[in-house]
Amino acid sequence: MTDYADLEIGLHRRDGVSWRVEVRYSQQESDADVNIEGPLTVDIDPNELDQLIPDFAAYGRALGQAVFGGAVGDAYRQAVAASQSHGVILRVRLFVGPSATTLHRIHWETMLDPRDDSPVLTDENIVFSRYLSSNDWRPVRLR
Repeated sequence: MTDYADLEIGLHRRDGVSWRVEVRYSQQESDADVNIEGPLTVDIDPNELDQLIPDFAAYGRALGQAVFGGAVGDAYRQAVAASQSHGVILRVRLFVGPSATTLHRIHWETMLDPRDDSPVLTDENIVFSRYLSSNDWRPVRLR
């Protein structure tokens, strides 16, 4: 059985470019989650990112700077360090809240670390997923 630590990053709408961020880290041997205090925000303009396609290196740099250039990036790096020190795989779960549906079109897998331009979400010790939620009990299907 593989052990995991979880980093959940939740994005919620503030305005068309600024997004409120919730960050929570949990590991299997701990009975408490670590909630990153803040008000945490990131500025992601999907229209500006669209202008960078098909140069996905530039797209990934811009997205990485927007998401991981500040406090959210600090929390991410702390979670990576903690999971590595415990010898477990880090699951990064991106939650795009119901108020942030514009962010579904973002190419998250292209994101680069603003410190060294390394891929953020394609590391063999990091499992990335994006997930949805619903208040409705019926199955949710992607369009």
